[in-house]
Amino acid sequence: MNLSENNYNRSLKSFLNIGYYPENSLKRYLDLYLFEIFDTLSKSGYLQDFHGNFSQNDIERYTRHNLRAIINALTFDDKQFLLDAFEFVYRVYRSRKIDLEFMLELYSTSIKSAYRIFSIADAKAMEKIFIFLEKMHPQLVLEATKPKTSFNPEDSFYNEQIKLYELVLESKVDEATQFSFDFIQKHGLDTYTYQIMRIVMSQIGYDWEDNKITYAKEHLVSSLFESILEKILLPKTQEESKKSSILILTPPSEHHGSGAKALAKILNAKGMYTTLLESQKNIEGIISQIALHNPKILAISVTLPNNLYEVNELIFEIKNHLANINLKIAVGGQALEYLKEPSFTIGADACLHSPSEALEVFTKWLGYS
Repeated sequence: MNLSENNYNRSLKSFLNIGYYPENSLKRYLDLYLFEIFDTLSKSGYLQDFHGNFSQNDIERYTRHNLRAIINALTFDDKQFLLDAFEFVYRVYRSRKIDLEFMLELYSTSIKSAYRIFSIADAKAMEKIFIFLEKMHPQLVLEATKPKTSFNPEDSFYNEQIKLYELVLESKVDEATQFSFDFIQKHGLDTYTYQIMRIVMSQIGYDWEDNKITYAKEHLVSSLFESILEKILLPKTQEESKKSSILILTPPSEHHGSGAKALAKILNAKGMYTTLLESQKNIEGIISQIALHNPKILAISVTLPNNLYEVNELIFEIKNHLANINLKIAVGGQALEYLKEPSFTIGADACLHSPSEALEVFTKWLGYS
């Protein structure tokens, strides 16, 4: 693949400047970068000699996770964030009996590819990150072997979390629904979503990382929670949907829509009628839908921290293309726990950590009394 320096040697951060919109999106450059990495690995014969439980598609998927972690590090300048992101990738590799030395091979290959794709400044910055990761490699390998859990026996709702976790793992929909209904009646919807559902879903994610459950099982549990919310909360009517002033969505790479669906149900139940946008393949599709719906508020739900850079890019692209509309942007989801100053670094008007906070902020933005 012949790459022209004039065409491809652009700064990563230039893609995130409000006044700049390139002909080719950041995703295009990241795809080129990924292609370069695999082209180099293939030519070196490393992939042909590679043995493990992953296919090349699996390796590509987690190389994308690596890449997103690197972009996050360049964007948000947080070393702990970077280590947490890579510890996740190491954990998944280890649980599937992948040789973790493969990561070091990827580091070396990625540096060479970065110098061919990105600006010299960015390539040097990425090289510093990879050198740092090589230094931390033994610690990351060690961390990846430790059991990970979202449950805390000292949590006041520990027993309830364990109970619901067992019910959803056994796919006992009716019992899980009744348990959830009883809990909400006693403690409220906000407590249920933040103290129970969020913790259980996190544990399901950890179970998948450790190869205790399949990818299909993880998504089955996610769908089960959506079904529970559907049964507990009344769906909005057609008349109510016409009043919608809040558009809720996930970034293109986010495959966990439970948080967005839960928020939509909660807001609808409180009289804040919403439109839940189906997953879009790219940022351009999201921008088109925003222009079509013309909402007053855009709520973005992001679960995986490695998708934060995409949220960052999405917000800047929205501000570029839709500068003439009065739109408030809020970001929520578990990924925010990884950012120190999320609203500032992501570019949103607000970052929300619970449904009650969303209700409070949206009430103010919409001018409700």
